[in-house]
Amino acid sequence: MLPFYLGFLASLFAILSAVLLFAILLCLLSTERQAPHIRKSETHDLEQSQDTLVSIIIAARNEEEKIARCISSLIAQSYQNIEILVVDDNSSDKTSSIAAEFEGKDPRVHTISAGAKPQGWVGKSWPCETGFQVSKGELLLFVDADSIFEPKAVEYSVKCMHYGSIDMLSISPRVNLTGIWAKATLPLVSAGINLLYPMKKVNDPKSRRAYVFGTFILVKKSVYAAIGGHEAIRERIVEDAAIAQLAKSKGYKLRVMIGDGLVTTDWEHEFSSIYRGMERVFSDSIRSYGLVSLLDAVLVFFLGLYPIVFIVGYASYSIFVRNFMVGSNLGSLPLNAGFVASLMCVLFSLSVQAKELHITKAKKIGLTPFLYPIGFCLFISAIVTSTLKVSGSKSIEWKGQKFEQKPVARV
Repeated sequence: MLPFYLGFLASLFAILSAVLLFAILLCLLSTERQAPHIRKSETHDLEQSQDTLVSIIIAARNEEEKIARCISSLIAQSYQNIEILVVDDNSSDKTSSIAAEFEGKDPRVHTISAGAKPQGWVGKSWPCETGFQVSKGELLLFVDADSIFEPKAVEYSVKCMHYGSIDMLSISPRVNLTGIWAKATLPLVSAGINLLYPMKKVNDPKSRRAYVFGTFILVKKSVYAAIGGHEAIRERIVEDAAIAQLAKSKGYKLRVMIGDGLVTTDWEHEFSSIYRGMERVFSDSIRSYGLVSLLDAVLVFFLGLYPIVFIVGYASYSIFVRNFMVGSNLGSLPLNAGFVASLMCVLFSLSVQAKELHITKAKKIGLTPFLYPIGFCLFISAIVTSTLKVSGSKSIEWKGQKFEQKPVARV
């Protein structure tokens, strides 16, 4: 017979997981309702000249398959007063030559070589800084090379900047998903961002929460220079969040909005790229917490995987008792309550997955939410490996480069 106290504890964990997941779901639903939408903003109806030059900086590394569509979508912007600076970050493919072809077609396009990355610079901060050094615009727009922009993207954003007296503006992208690895992990990453960095808090000057989407960061050049630009956060591998935190900490007005399809980007589809991408994101916060971050893996396990383990265990034990131990007390209240709670956990997890997929991708969702156990497994594994790498002063690999992320003291 299963000891009563073991059944009670197992059921208690299942019930706590259900309560916490339900609270998370409610929080995410509230966050979505309160998030501002750029298409619903009144600013796009305003008349405005195109006197302000916008320098669009594309940090590109080995993007030969996507750079052409990115540049083409920027050339087609309704806001014409732009310069497009394609900064080649030491690509080993045809990225630079493809970008150079556009220079002959449109004088607003310029291809620049970032050159060798100086000691101490990680991620894409160096090419971003290189683009800033040669830029001429009053506004800087940092974008990713694997993104596509609707014709009104720059126009709406510039109007929003001027109308709201905003110093730094970012809009969330729609995401193209390919393969089970991407479909399983993106909703969890999206939920994590929305839970830790709700737009209402990010946009509140009284809150310390700060985050921007690296696919689209529009900032006043004077503000960028005043905070020290990417040079000030050159050692941070998650440079988009770092520069947002820096700007807000210095009192500048930060605004993040739902992009409503104005920007579309691709999520990594290969297993190795997705896994290393999660390690990269996790490593930035792990630097301040060290081995304590392993507790996050435990929490994620109890939220996503423990309910499944409980359901399987309950069913297996039920079959065992029914066949070999007739008359047992399997139907005790704690185990039954734990079983119901675990079923609710699965339902809540599916709801979270579906909600985040609805926000981040335009296509039909289908059965994609049922991939969530795979996503939880990868999430837990990435937390563990990145924690061990950072704590052991080992390098994090991203985009074919290795970056050492040493632990730092919390401030």
